[in-house]
Amino acid sequence: MEILAAILVLVVLAAGLLWYRARRQLRQQALAHLDRALQDSYHQRLWYRGRSFWLQAKRPGRRLNELALLLRRAGMAGSHQQLRFLCVAGGGCLLLILMGAGGMFFFSTLPPARVLLLVLVLASTSGYGVVIGLRLRVQRRRARLDEELLLVLQVMRILWEVGMSMESLLRVLTRELAQMAPESTRELAILLARIEAGEDREQTLLELAAIVPSDGWQDMLRLLAQVSASGGGMSEALQRLGRLLQDRRRTQLQEKVSKLSGRMSAVMMIFLFPALLIVLAGPGFLALTRALGNMG
Repeated sequence: MEILAAILVLVVLAAGLLWYRARRQLRQQALAHLDRALQDSYHQRLWYRGRSFWLQAKRPGRRLNELALLLRRAGMAGSHQQLRFLCVAGGGCLLLILMGAGGMFFFSTLPPARVLLLVLVLASTSGYGVVIGLRLRVQRRRARLDEELLLVLQVMRILWEVGMSMESLLRVLTRELAQMAPESTRELAILLARIEAGEDREQTLLELAAIVPSDGWQDMLRLLAQVSASGGGMSEALQRLGRLLQDRRRTQLQEKVSKLSGRMSAVMMIFLFPALLIVLAGPGFLALTRALGNMG
């Protein structure tokens, strides 16, 4: 009996220890989950505050409106994408400034005033570099939109002749041309989302025409706004717009070819003219040198 009582006591103690250990683990897990939740809520509140500040700062008439327009033309449509890009770019510029300032402070013998001036120059240069990068991205995106526009116009005209409404037409274009015209379908998806959200179709088309960086896209969106307001034959208008864009592209290609021929002529003058001068004037120069030598 004493042995059974001792075994029973040991079993009870083991069960109590296991229960205490399990309770402690559950408590630690609950505290860790609560800490993560509080931390996530803090980051979310911080992010929402930054987003609300950016929404207020990029309104028309504010100082950051031009920067927001540049980001939008570069392909960053939502405030989330724009704010994330600004955070990454600002962090990169700050890291570059800190590295440059630390290097000049520890490894340079310049006075502190000159170091501060160089840091300010580095800060302004890095910020201007971000703006230049955005403008280059806008130019590349404009070129891609111009290349994809003729395909979008042809498919749009075919779908309109079939009898689709504008919303159905935009939906089909967004779905079917996602691989062949990604930049165009992105703009069309934004347009379709705003129209389906209840915004006025004509006003939405005109606002997008003022934002999109491509001239051809601006003409097409204004045409769609006009057709949406007054009706009429959109098929013929799209066909005329396609011909106009083809003529415009042909003119641009001719200008590029003429500029390239001028550059090639300059290159030929720089590199081939000395060789041609040596070949043609070389024998005469040698003969003149020989004659002067004989006279001496």
